[in-house]
Amino acid sequence: MKAATLLTSAMVIAGLNTSLPAFAADAERRAEVQQRGAEVMPFNLKATTHIFTKSDNGGSQRVVAMYPSDVVQTKLIRMHLREIQAEFRRGNFSAPARIHGADMPGLS
Repeated sequence: MKAATLLTSAMVIAGLNTSLPAFAADAERRAEVQQRGAEVMPFNLKATTHIFTKSDNGGSQRVVAMYPSDVVQTKLIRMHLREIQAEFRRGNFSAPARIHGADMPGLS
């Protein structure tokens, strides 16, 4: 089964325990984040998967090209993540804030 299908299935299953207004608000939020993300990230969001993992001291993000043979997306992902890493080292977290908003959970 493809990663996108598994992710969609997990989102649907998780959504079964969510009220309809909350689910609609989540869908609206995801659409806003996706639109702003396309303005910040150089790669095709529909051709990639983002994997977020929490840890005791924050977390990590992996971005994976959905098709391993897609060398263009892989190159753009690596370039972007190197730039973000450099910005984070300087204490600049403006790119994620531009995507998720100033009230992004965990930003403080």
